[in-house]
Amino acid sequence: MTKAAVKPAFSREEHRRWWTLAVVSAAQLLVVLDGTIANIALPSAQDALGMSDASR
Repeated sequence: MTKAAVKPAFSREEHRRWWTLAVVSAAQLLVVLDGTIANIALPSAQDALGMSDASR
């Protein structure tokens, strides 16, 4: 009696695709988060520096 070869759940190529998706998704999240933080912080920084909307 011999054991049948067990096929892995994901091939190496499929595993790489999932890692690529995770990295690209994390990078996109960081871009959106950075833009959100900047848009929220800009009015406060503008007030702290004594700038008005007209002087931009």
